[in-house]
Amino acid sequence: MLTSPLLTRPGAVASAPGDPDETVPSHFGDPGREQAALAEGRATCALARDVVAVTGPDRLSWLTTLSSQVLTALEPGDGGAEALLLDAQGHITHALAALDDGHTLWLTTEAGSGADLAAFLDSMRFMLRVEIAERSDVMVLAALGEGLDALAQAARDTALDASEAPDVQADTAEAQGSLIGLWRDPWPGVVEGGTSYDVGADRPHPGEGYRAGFVLVPAQSVDAVAGTFLAAEPRRRLAGALAWEALRIEAGR
Repeated sequence: MLTSPLLTRPGAVASAPGDPDETVPSHFGDPGREQAALAEGRATCALARDVVAVTGPDRLSWLTTLSSQVLTALEPGDGGAEALLLDAQGHITHALAALDDGHTLWLTTEAGSGADLAAFLDSMRFMLRVEIAERSDVMVLAALGEGLDALAQAARDTALDASEAPDVQADTAEAQGSLIGLWRDPWPGVVEGGTSYDVGADRPHPGEGYRAGFVLVPAQSVDAVAGTFLAAEPRRRLAGALAWEALRIEAGR
């Protein structure tokens, strides 16, 4: 995974080498205020994630057969879904955020896992019409609450150099600027056929107000998209991974 361009922003502090978030800013000098801004929808944060792209007409039905999730109903702009890949003993091997733009199924997973995910998927293609590629040229920017839609709009409003993202269809790129896709975290919602683990609890779920998500943008557009987001409202700011992780843990995610 490439280093986030936001690490070159003034005040950006990197995580220690070997930290799972070492490729993105740890903080920008004030993790507490960054956390508050994220919670209020006034901040965006670079997440250390790997991205794998799956193309071909069989991509949704094929991955449905491999994962814990039915993905055949995915449509462009629907916020995507999450899925797990399991081994023969039912242990989780990959946790995925999946979204489809009508041409490509974008799979986002933990930093450092992209190559293994792509290799596994490639080994399971058999005769199906799918192509798999790890995409280090695509990065993740995240936000919470109203900030997520604002971030997506900032990505749409940021012009895309088509040469920077050759696998994004020209018509989609023209309509959505630098926005490749928007994924909405379903936590703590329960999907059809599932059940909540806290049934009968006498207090609200800790993540009841957690409304998280991220956008996928070309790596070369990350700084520009962040700049568009910040310029639209004077109280907005950048946040680091420490603030994001604090809110995720607080929500029980």
